[in-house]
Amino acid sequence: MVKLKQCTDLFILSKDKRPVNASGQYSTIDGAAHIPYYKFKAARQNGYSISIKLGPIGTTGYSIYCIDCDHCNFNHPVYKWIKQTADTPSLIELSSSGAGAHIFIIKKTTEDFETRFMDFTGQQLEVWCRVRHIVSPMLETIVDTELKECNVAIFDKLIELSDEQERLKAEAYERERLKQEKKKQKKNYKFVRPETDITNFAKSDKRLKEILEADPFDVDNSANDLALVRKICYYFDTSDKDIVKDVFERTEWFAKKDDRHLQKFYRPGYLDRLISLGM
Repeated sequence: MVKLKQCTDLFILSKDKRPVNASGQYSTIDGAAHIPYYKFKAARQNGYSISIKLGPIGTTGYSIYCIDCDHCNFNHPVYKWIKQTADTPSLIELSSSGAGAHIFIIKKTTEDFETRFMDFTGQQLEVWCRVRHIVSPMLETIVDTELKECNVAIFDKLIELSDEQERLKAEAYERERLKQEKKKQKKNYKFVRPETDITNFAKSDKRLKEILEADPFDVDNSANDLALVRKICYYFDTSDKDIVKDVFERTEWFAKKDDRHLQKFYRPGYLDRLISLGM
């Protein structure tokens, strides 16, 4: 019986919730130092923490994902459903603050799922699948779990619901987009660039600051694009593609994109999809 503690590829060194390399310098997730279980204690004594690296677990054929829940109302039906559906409670933990939770999933697959952001009447769940690491307050319990499929029913259902939410949002956005296009076709339409720079809002919005300052090599670019589009739609109270595109292109995050991710950003339909999900 193989346990997670035997999967060295699953664990990386981190400090201040940031991955570090073998020299102790801040690093990208892919460049972070992997650490075997027997070195956990020594790493902690040297001021490091141990993170769980999401995605494929080495060459095992399994992947580990995480549902990240912040500011939970644990009486909400979605959490009651998660509790009833979970088959491996040892992979569910409260966050360090006690106000959130992590639900880990182990699935026999190496499929590259996209990160999902879901909203259940005010309760927001983030389904992280790749380019992400989680600092677990209950790591010693989690590493003792057998390497097998765990909590897969929760993951599969959330992916199914996410696909449906995305479809409905896309339909709503398309109706709104067509309405805006009709307005623009009228005489005298002129695009007005927003005067306020979104970085002004980052002074009081810690999450927005993180989004703008993120390293493209250390985060899921699509997820960060979506997070930024959501902030733009919120702060500028708009779903107008011209406005969203103009604000996005003037950000520090956009300036750091390489050619491959720039091509992705300008791919037909990409920004439309982000806006539909960000509404």
